[in-house]
Amino acid sequence: MKKLLCLITLIIGLGTFSTVQAKKVTWVKAQGEASFPILMYHSIDNVPGNGLCVPKEQLEEEMAWLHKNDYYTLTPKQAIRVLTKNEVPKDKKIVWITFDDGYANNYTVALPILKKYKLKATVNMITSSINTNGMLTTDQIKKMQKTKLISFESHTVRHVDLRTLTPEQQDNEAVDSKRTLQKDFGINSRSYCYPAGRYNDYSKVAAKNAGYKVALTTQPGWAKASDGLYDLKRVRIPAQMTLDSFIESVAYK
Repeated sequence: MKKLLCLITLIIGLGTFSTVQAKKVTWVKAQGEASFPILMYHSIDNVPGNGLCVPKEQLEEEMAWLHKNDYYTLTPKQAIRVLTKNEVPKDKKIVWITFDDGYANNYTVALPILKKYKLKATVNMITSSINTNGMLTTDQIKKMQKTKLISFESHTVRHVDLRTLTPEQQDNEAVDSKRTLQKDFGINSRSYCYPAGRYNDYSKVAAKNAGYKVALTTQPGWAKASDGLYDLKRVRIPAQMTLDSFIESVAYK
């Protein structure tokens, strides 16, 4: 009986291993320069008149479409691989889903949808807002990390217009936010997101000196290395965007 149970356990284990292996992707050199959409979301809530608040139903529809159409969702590390090595997952349409600021509804509303469709996403976190009203708590961030679906990257400490800061202040925003993510959550932040897309030439220097490999803007378009690793474009997803418009923004030609 014990031998039979061991055999059954082994078969189940092998089956699980095979399933995991089947999901592994093969990375290959891109034909030409790799380019892909980085989706930009913020709060997932229904707030009439606020274009940054995408209703739950809209997010569900968009994530369902990505899942149905077999999009491969990138982690920050994978996105950086695409941009710095010009390598892509073989035979995959790729997309990087990002949520700016770190709203609590990214946990209560967005996470269940992402889990439902097994899609990965990145939260660009304002570190000084952690544990403040309406924003993610330390506990929520740790729970999101445990899902293996959500990554966290830096969106500065205070979310201020970087153009108004001295070089030293800009350095502090880049370094201190990175340090907080490392100290409190064990995150080696590789990506830096400029607050409201407002930055200057020194912002790129500060990001690079702090150890970030890439930085995200709010400039419209698909990301590609030739635009500059610290000037990456994104696709803004506004409230009430039609599904047809969403598809047009992310569809590979």
